[in-house]
Amino acid sequence: MSRSTILRTGAVAFRTTLLTEARAESFARMLAGNARFEDIEVQESSRAKSERAFFVTFSPSSAARKDLIFMAQWDSRRTKGEGEGADYTFWPDDDNAGCFWVFNPISGETYTTSIFSCSCPDYLYRASRAGCLCKHQHSLSAHLKCLNEQKAA
Repeated sequence: MSRSTILRTGAVAFRTTLLTEARAESFARMLAGNARFEDIEVQESSRAKSERAFFVTFSPSSAARKDLIFMAQWDSRRTKGEGEGADYTFWPDDDNAGCFWVFNPISGETYTTSIFSCSCPDYLYRASRAGCLCKHQHSLSAHLKCLNEQKAA
């Protein structure tokens, strides 16, 4: 019923699937009565196709559990970068040292990326706020490692 996500604040949290307002409010009250959860919020979805769809975000109160959620987000992006990255095309951005253009032939999107930043929406609105890398950055890291290994051989 819930999955981990990165909130606009940069905090890692859980987010439920879409619920009716009454069900979301009820679930939030139940969570509020449990000391293992904090930062509980009911939010209306701005992208849902139904008229009024809501979801609940909540965080574990345990720092160790928050670390596990962060690592799940990190690993998810790393796995996507490894899987899709084999299809990416990288070329240096001559105007910005250390930056590369990355083209994803599957989506048709092109972004500017480096080990330190990326112009993709995931990095701009979620990953960077949590101190996480996006899939393009993970893929660039693997690409650069492969290039360095080829040079050394």
